[in-house]
Amino acid sequence: MLRSFKLSTVAACAAVLLALVAAQPARAVLVQFETNHPPNPGVPPGNSNVSKFTGQLTGSGASTITGVTPITGQVFGNAFRLEPNQQVTPLSLSPATVNFTTGPKSVGDADSKGVFGTNKSNLEITVPGNGSHIIGAQEVDVDLLNGQSVPFALNTIPLTIVNVIISGGQTFEFPGQLNIDVSAVLKQLWTEQNGLATFVPTGQGTGTFAMPSTIHGVLDAHIALNKANVFDLKDTKLNEDLLVTGNYTVDPIAGTPGLARVTLTGGTNLSLPLSLATAFATDLGIAALTGTVSLLASINVGLSFQLQDVVIVPEPGAVILLGVGLAAALPYLRHRWRRLR
Repeated sequence: MLRSFKLSTVAACAAVLLALVAAQPARAVLVQFETNHPPNPGVPPGNSNVSKFTGQLTGSGASTITGVTPITGQVFGNAFRLEPNQQVTPLSLSPATVNFTTGPKSVGDADSKGVFGTNKSNLEITVPGNGSHIIGAQEVDVDLLNGQSVPFALNTIPLTIVNVIISGGQTFEFPGQLNIDVSAVLKQLWTEQNGLATFVPTGQGTGTFAMPSTIHGVLDAHIALNKANVFDLKDTKLNEDLLVTGNYTVDPIAGTPGLARVTLTGGTNLSLPLSLATAFATDLGIAALTGTVSLLASINVGLSFQLQDVVIVPEPGAVILLGVGLAAALPYLRHRWRRLR
């Protein structure tokens, strides 16, 4: 009975340990998407990785000008107001397209001032079988500009004035037009994962992914009237939800067992709303003017990215190997117990 108990105990232990293999299909690994960053713990130096972000800005929208809030001021000491022509001016960027390339990096949550915390991005990668696969992702937040800035400008908005009305009711025609120029600098752009990512294998170590995210932008805008400084808008926030989609690969590194290069590639297009409505005051020399500039535009952003890192591929632990060893030894143990009977 004792021998039978011992044999059944060994068999039960082996079964439990073998069950751990099925219970550990994947493990989470910390990833740092940044070109040639210091190696992750356990990764030997010299394993390069390249993360790249390519962006393209275009613009669309309109500036609406009405006579509801006329431009007022003084000229040669006399109060006056300018009655602008009611008009809708199409908007675009000037030049029409702005292209840029940066080296993005993984970051932690940003605070209210846009300062990033410690990177916590991780991917769940399967134990090698038919190639390793990504099956989950958490807190994948990426600083797309990584310290760079992107300047751009809207096309000039011509402001036609119908009448100049001097205090006392005298009306004069305005000799010409005023030009409004709006320029800006996109100084931050980052993505923040905000939902459950899905991964679908398509081959050995390859697949597609979809990751719900929010893209955040911060820009400084500058408004000028006839080239004279009018107003600066600091830290204008741009936020938009989007689904980041693309392809993934998990490529074993030849000659280095246990290491793999993980790559996410993809692209998307989105529209960031830009709304500017601000009072201004400026001095043009002979005239001091006050008024309101109001425009509504969309900054269209085309995104193309490659995010890459070298990680340690999850492998069965020593306790699992022990379970496999015990299972392999069961026939021998059974034979020994039978001889002892």
